[in-house]
Amino acid sequence: MTARNPDNPSCIGNVYYDTLVCTAVHSAKVDRRMRKTILASVESNKALKAVESMVSQDASMSALVRTTRAVDIVGGGVKS
Repeated sequence: MTARNPDNPSCIGNVYYDTLVCTAVHSAKVDRRMRKTILASVESNKALKAVESMVSQDASMSALVRTTRAVDIVGGGVKS
């Protein structure tokens, strides 16, 4: 298994990406070029990279696909 850098957004297995695909399928408000790229990304790695690039350029969208990290603090065997 290859480790993924959590600071680089990846759409694979991400709920936000699934929402993008669903929106591209069902919404008439999505730009035609964007719709074509999003739908192609389901089967094309090149199109997927284009979607990931588009997402990473917008800070609010990028935050939705990045992995988050949290620290567990344990004291005396009890999670604090």
